[in-house]
Amino acid sequence: EFAKELGFDEDDAVGEAHYDTPHGDVDSFTLRLPAMSLMGRKVEDYLVGCQIMSKKLHVPGILGLDFFLKTDLRLAFLEKLIYLSW
Repeated sequence: EFAKELGFDEDDAVGEAHYDTPHGDVDSFTLRLPAMSLMGRKVEDYLVGCQIMSKKLHVPGILGLDFFLKTDLRLAFLEKLIYLSW
């Protein structure tokens, strides 16, 4: 659904993806996004894996942690905060 909202579908796939999830194996596809910004950081030509998610989750999409590889990311669960510095 989220990929469709961004104007992409399986016809735009550049490859295949395989996920091992708690609910079993899922085969899906990958897309290459021309540009994307999040929290002040912009990346271009970014490869993403797409997977159909249950509507029960109420989650449009999940950003993989590899997006944050060049950052200092700290999770403070007790404070309910995420600290991110570039």
